[in-house]
Amino acid sequence: MFHSCALNDDEDSPIWRWEKTGLFSVKTIYSHLCSNEVGTHHNDIWNAKIPLKIKIWMWLIYHNAIQTKDNLLKRNWSGDQKCAFCNENETLPLLFFDCSMAKYVWSMVAYVLGARCRPASMEQFWFWIKSILKEKKEFSHGWALGHWRLG
Repeated sequence: MFHSCALNDDEDSPIWRWEKTGLFSVKTIYSHLCSNEVGTHHNDIWNAKIPLKIKIWMWLIYHNAIQTKDNLLKRNWSGDQKCAFCNENETLPLLFFDCSMAKYVWSMVAYVLGARCRPASMEQFWFWIKSILKEKKEFSHGWALGHWRLG
């Protein structure tokens, strides 16, 4: 059984729920993104001293929202789903951690940073980035990665 709703001729108007006035502001969205209510790593991303485009990229990775081949298949893409480097089905974990090329790149990054290991998952990445990069100020080869500090 359906219940009827009282409708009127008033015009609809959007309400921004994170602002008392109901109006959108960049300040409130930024504040919401930096709050703990959206997840522990959101603070790490949005408060990091890195360029905004990298913050957005990391946020997309965290939400598995980049166009890896497995995500494209969900949208009826008909291309080859194999990774170009290792010939396994391309997924976000494969692309960033499991593929032999990803492992090589992470090994090189770990070497430059003086780390003893490379991350093998997103959770390990967050632990790794906090423990490795938080301690470092500058690195050899002219790389000043002190701007990559999180927290």
